[in-house]
Amino acid sequence: MKHLSKRLIPLLCLILAAALVLAGCGGGSSSSEASEPKDYAEILRNARTDEYNEYFEVVTGPDDDTIGILDFLAQSGFAPEAMEQYAISVSLMNTKAYAVMIIKPAEGQEEAIRTAMQDYIQMQQDSFEFYLADQYEIAQDAQLETAPSGELILVMSEDAADVLQKIEDGLK
Repeated sequence: MKHLSKRLIPLLCLILAAALVLAGCGGGSSSSEASEPKDYAEILRNARTDEYNEYFEVVTGPDDDTIGILDFLAQSGFAPEAMEQYAISVSLMNTKAYAVMIIKPAEGQEEAIRTAMQDYIQMQQDSFEFYLADQYEIAQDAQLETAPSGELILVMSEDAADVLQKIEDGLK
């Protein structure tokens, strides 16, 4: 019996070690899922009201920019090559301070994108300062944050804090 337990204990340890290794490998697959591109457009749409989803287009690339949002944003220094992935929705009318953006900067471009976002906010503030007081207040309250996963988020809307929270939750 003593002889059997001397062989059985090492075998059980080996089985336990193999089980732990396999469990560790299983956990690794979820981290590879986290590196898959996120659907920023879906996250943005889920964060907004149905009204905003109906009226403000979401642009995720040059091919779906039918109304020229990227050309409009070029005034503030946005360059498509500086953005690895994005979802952008802005008002092109000068009667509404509205913008929601999720941008993953290309490598080494975070500061350029942050500056472009800050310039856009300033442009909107300047535009509404002496024109529409309610829209100026919205532009003044714009939120510019960096998500833990590295995306830059800009929210300029009436319900900015709520939209920002929903975007941050969607990016987790």
